[in-house]
Formats: sequence, C-alpha cells, structure tokens
Amino acid sequence: MKTRALIAATFGLTMLLAACSNDETDYKENAQAFIMSDTVENAVGLTFTNAACTEPPSTDVGSKFQCTALGSDGVTYVFDLEIKDKDYYEVVGVAPKG
Repeated sequence: MKTRALIAATFGLTMLLAACSNDETDYKENAQAFIMSDTVENAVGLTFTNAACTEPPSTDVGSKFQCTALGSDGVTYVFDLEIKDKDYYEVVGVAPKG
C-alpha cells in the first residue's frame, strides 16, 4: 500500500532548472539532486540515496529520461521524468524496480 501512496505523491513533482540554456547533462545532474532532496522526501515520506539518471536524448519538450534511487525502505525505485518546457521537467511516474 505504501508503494501506491508513493506513486500518487510523486506524480506531478516538478523541478525548475536555473540555467538559461540547459543541456542534457544539466537535466541528468539536476534530477539526481532533486530525487535526493527534501522536496521529494516531504512529498513521499521516504528519503532517497544513490540516485543515478540517464541523460535525456535531447532537451526538446517531451523528451523522457529515467532515474533510479534507493529508498529508505530498502527498495530501489525507477523514476520516469519528462521535459515539460525548456527549463523544467516533471516526474511522470515512479515504481519499484523489477
């Protein structure tokens, strides 16, 4: 049941990137830090460590990329992210890995 709550709480979390011209590496690095942030912890009630993200294939709106992170519950989660505008992305899904 906690997994359903986590999934529901994580959908729609967005992160604004501060740089004017972001590249694929900026999205990757920012998402890794975001997943391990207090913002995500406060939203879902878990802390995450060891976040690792792929670079999005481009910085175009609609580009998708994934991250994995270890939850404080001992479960590894996969986060699906999508670039929604030139300077922000959104968590569009999360599920236990496997």
